[in-house]
Amino acid sequence: DYPLKDCQELNSYINESVKTSWSLINHQPPFKLEYSSSKFDSSIHERADSSNKQSEKILQYIWPALIDAEDNSCLFKGIVLT
Repeated sequence: DYPLKDCQELNSYINESVKTSWSLINHQPPFKLEYSSSKFDSSIHERADSSNKQSEKILQYIWPALIDAEDNSCLFKGIVLT
């Protein structure tokens, strides 16, 4: 019912997302996203404001972590709900 193909804002968002994804894929050294850990790790995660600060269990990812795939260093921490 929603004319997605005619929505300029959505099409612009999709195009920018594809450009960004392509840049990340082709970056040297390569990058990877970390979005599936079940345990909080302060070296790659930040807790969302509404998190249980005492819990180490990740309930949900709000934003993935960006990792340098060559040396596994964290470039940007992921935001998680614990």
